[in-house]
Amino acid sequence: MSDDSTKDLSAPVAEPKINQMHDSIMYSGIGGWLSFFIVIYLYFIPTLFVPAVIMDFIKYRALAEQYPSIILFGAVAYIARIYILILGIKAAKALKDIKPLAVQGVCAFIIKAYFLSFFTIPASFVSQQHKGDAISNVLLQILMSTIGAVIWSLYFKKSKRVQATYSDWQE
Repeated sequence: MSDDSTKDLSAPVAEPKINQMHDSIMYSGIGGWLSFFIVIYLYFIPTLFVPAVIMDFIKYRALAEQYPSIILFGAVAYIARIYILILGIKAAKALKDIKPLAVQGVCAFIIKAYFLSFFTIPASFVSQQHKGDAISNVLLQILMSTIGAVIWSLYFKKSKRVQATYSDWQE
């Protein structure tokens, strides 16, 4: 028989896995920033895409009189935007439906969207009357794209909700 009176009662006791289960249940499912991402990319951006295309078309048409080669650039930029729009909708739908490899798809989308955002930079130089405004707009665009890509990438890699909702988030 062991003597229970000699046990050190001040020694830390291992926490049961109840806290981990509680975190898993508490953060599991679509909600919070995950829900925000889904709403933005599944509903908000596609809704605003058409008016943005119309406004940009008007701007490109006015610029085409001075810079005829901008039409080719505009076509390439819109193909890139449509591609990113479709990728964003697919990524958000996969997250919403909690499909396998949804998180990996979103991370790939974030990287592609970041690099394809640079297609619109030359238009900023052509469309601005003052070169100082064009440079500051381009720098702002690069800064915003970088910050957005970093924040969302870190969210999908570190979030407790993402980890609890998508079992394959790390693959």
